[in-house]
Amino acid sequence: MNTHAPQIIQLVKNERGVYAPMVAGALLMFLGILGLTIDIGQALVAKNELHNTADAAALAGTRHLATLYEALPASAQSTFQLSTTDETAIKNLAVAVGTENTTRGTAVQILPADVQVGRWSNTNRTFTPGLTTPNAVRVLTKRDPSVGAGGISTFIARAFNVTSINVSAFATAALTGPAVTPPGGLDTPFGISSFRFSTTY
Repeated sequence: MNTHAPQIIQLVKNERGVYAPMVAGALLMFLGILGLTIDIGQALVAKNELHNTADAAALAGTRHLATLYEALPASAQSTFQLSTTDETAIKNLAVAVGTENTTRGTAVQILPADVQVGRWSNTNRTFTPGLTTPNAVRVLTKRDPSVGAGGISTFIARAFNVTSINVSAFATAALTGPAVTPPGGLDTPFGISSFRFSTTY
């Protein structure tokens, strides 16, 4: 007769209580991953919206800059000095574009200080702020405490005391001359068989 069987069965029954904290820990980890996925996804969508707005604002500012050059004779364009009045007009255009676009349902607030006029170098891929012969406009869009809307509100991450995520994006639009392609530099997207020209019907 096995006198140890009841004791073994009792030990197995007592192990059931061990799983409760394990399940709780796994659930907490799952919620953390879920929150990270949802909130980071929201931030990425917001960043894309901010980037689209920055693109539009930079293009609007550069379009105005182009009209200033168009009003000048060719001899004066190489020494053009942008006035502070025209710089302000460019900034105001960019700011106005922001109010016409939204990120996560809230109008984008572009600060005048986040709109820069300067020169873009195609060779170095760099932007240098300045008012002497400017050819580009750079715009920064953001959702953080410096603008009225603040950061992007979180959902699940609030349980971990993370109430918002700061997001930003920038875009640069530049004036460029017409591209010049040497003969034979581009493939013709269609073709006509020489048979059509060499055959007599």
